[in-house]
Amino acid sequence: MSSKGEMHPIRSELDIARQLITRWDVGHIGDWYVGVSLIARDLKVSPDIDLLRVYTNQYRPEDSTAIGIELKMLKPRKFGENTWRIPMSPFYQGIGQVLTYFEHGIDRAALVIGFHEECDRHPTESKQAERLLRTHCSAMKSSILAALPYLLIYSMKGGSLESLVSSPNWDRVRFPIQDQETKLRRDSILRLQFAPKTLGAAALSPKANI
Repeated sequence: MSSKGEMHPIRSELDIARQLITRWDVGHIGDWYVGVSLIARDLKVSPDIDLLRVYTNQYRPEDSTAIGIELKMLKPRKFGENTWRIPMSPFYQGIGQVLTYFEHGIDRAALVIGFHEECDRHPTESKQAERLLRTHCSAMKSSILAALPYLLIYSMKGGSLESLVSSPNWDRVRFPIQDQETKLRRDSILRLQFAPKTLGAAALSPKANI
């Protein structure tokens, strides 16, 4: 995947969001919104949709799409006096959370795992975490995610975005809606009837609500 824009260090999930918005074209088209916690007036989203990309086409409604992106960060932790590890719990938590996005009418979703800049100070542990991440994703891609072409998984480290779970049809598929409440949520999202965080001066592009 090609990049554009300036690279910034990763110190928080918001930094991961900035990189995705300014450097990487995940989803290809649409406007960005951060931290969606409410759809319509009273349909709560728990956990929040970390990053939402919405494209609406009034002339071809069938082309309108809602893409949700769950953001997680891996960071070194000290265990004992001289032992450092990079816990994988954010990745495990992220898998569960991104799957809930489809309850809210999201057409496609992605999980992005960012490596905190401090990982560079612990290269051995960082390589172990990267290797374990690839192993997990490879196993899921050939088993439980094999029939789920609506989900992508990426890792972000430094200035690179690596695809760990991909689908050749991801840009065209749409998660099937099974009930009326989910349909209502999707319709509300496409009408931009939802509540994202408002971060004012952190806006990074003319159309990005971040």
